[in-house]
Formats: sequence, C-alpha cells, structure tokens
Amino acid sequence: MPIHLLNVKPLYFEDIRLGSKTVEGRIADEKYRSVMIGDTLVFLTFGESLSMCVEEVRLFCSFESMLRYFGVSSCLPRASGLIEGINLYHAFGNYKDRALECGVIGIRFSSLFA
Repeated sequence: MPIHLLNVKPLYFEDIRLGSKTVEGRIADEKYRSVMIGDTLVFLTFGESLSMCVEEVRLFCSFESMLRYFGVSSCLPRASGLIEGINLYHAFGNYKDRALECGVIGIRFSSLFA
C-alpha cells in the first residue's frame, strides 16, 4: 500500500497521538487526490512520526463542508466550533483561495495498531 508523508504542527501531531484528531483536511491538489482507502499516512513533526491507516477519503467544495460532514472535533479537536475551524484552515498560507480553486479533501484515519 502507498505511504504518504504529511508534515503537521506539533499541536496537531499531539492530537493525532492522543486519538482526538481522526481526520486530516488538506487542499485537494494532485498530491492528496492520490490518497486511497488502505493507504498509510505518516504524520511528521520535529523528528517524530506516527503511522495511520486511511479509512475514508472524501472530496468537498470547502473546508466548511468538510467540517460539517466529519465534525469539527474530529478534524480540529481544540477548535471551539465551526467558524473557528474554518478560520484555522484559512490561516494556512493561501488555503482559502486554493480551496476555491482545487476543493478540499478530508481523510479519516485510524491507528495501524488498533
């Protein structure tokens, strides 16, 4: 099965490690459109890594749609609600504009060792 490397901020890495973050949201560009159910995601931060198995992959027109489908707490467990979640995604570089251009992908994952 293919392996996909994803760099994440330490805060999100910790949420993944704790099992509170079970969905990764990204711009649906060519790199992430290749992710399939059964693939392995390797989350990386400062020399640490976590391997997870892809359980579900969905395309959306916006981060709002993705957050509504999967639930804010599954994507961004520390966010207080939908508006904060949308704003957090839009704060990454040019994610707001790129989401309009490419769409959004939501990737639900679980531990390889569950």
